[in-house]
Amino acid sequence: MRYSAAIGVFLTVGGVIGCGQQGASPVSEPVAKSPVPVPATSAAAEVVTPTKTEEVALGMAAPGPLVPVPQPIEADMETLQPVPATPTGPSDVELAFGRLVEAAEGGQPDDWAAAEQDLQAAGDLVIPVLIEHLDDERPQARELAVMLLAQVGPEAAPAAPTLVKLLGDPSSLIQVNAAATLIMIGDQPRDEEADTPAEEGAERVTFAVRTLATLLKHPEENIRMTALSSLGNAGLAAKPAIPRMTAALGDVNPQVRAMAASSLGRLGPLAAAQVAALKSLAEDEDPEVRGAAALAIRQIEAPDAPGEAIPASAIEK
Repeated sequence: MRYSAAIGVFLTVGGVIGCGQQGASPVSEPVAKSPVPVPATSAAAEVVTPTKTEEVALGMAAPGPLVPVPQPIEADMETLQPVPATPTGPSDVELAFGRLVEAAEGGQPDDWAAAEQDLQAAGDLVIPVLIEHLDDERPQARELAVMLLAQVGPEAAPAAPTLVKLLGDPSSLIQVNAAATLIMIGDQPRDEEADTPAEEGAERVTFAVRTLATLLKHPEENIRMTALSSLGNAGLAAKPAIPRMTAALGDVNPQVRAMAASSLGRLGPLAAAQVAALKSLAEDEDPEVRGAAALAIRQIEAPDAPGEAIPASAIEK
């Protein structure tokens, strides 16, 4: 058995008693116990050097500085979450849209941003899924579906019939986004088999303009601004709404006034009669309003430089 020479000590048990006492009675003479033999050191025996720990334990060495024991690293579950892959099919898009609805209902902006990014990465795959949710029983799902379709633009043409129905939805947010999408779709056919796409599209745009003109009196500035922006994209179809657009130049909210001026400017010469009202904004207290009015006047008086159509969609604040 291996042992350490420093701590492996064998002791002698007892001692020799009555040495030199001859003739003593064996009865009274104590019996000396044989000493436990100490093993002799062999030349071939292994010499073991005590370890640092043993030296410290025996007082042969001073203990060194304490080394702190590393604490276990707690895993951050958020950083260990798998990175979602880009949606590659309808089922993936459906899951991403479901996450978006949950994020909206739970007020989770980070989850919202992640789900929206996945939907944007899905490209055209998202359109049929969004169209399906236009009839969703949940108002939140309908609002999100129509809002995203408003950002899609003309490619949302297959949704046109359902969007027309949503112009009468109880939610003003759904109404304004449905109308904005119909404006962007314009007179495009909703499918390849449409017999009279121009007439059908013109009728849809007319319905959308009427809805948007009504929403210009909505109490929420977000709705009013989206309606104005969409009317600025409607071209000739916006003519019936110009009086209400002009009235919006006097809105209490400077952002709404600026949007009204910008939208009239994008209509070009169609809004020529509104130049005087736009010039009155030169003294507006808000510099953004003044700048928008000046640009609108230039666009109206220079028909060769019309403004670009701006995709409009409203989100609930």
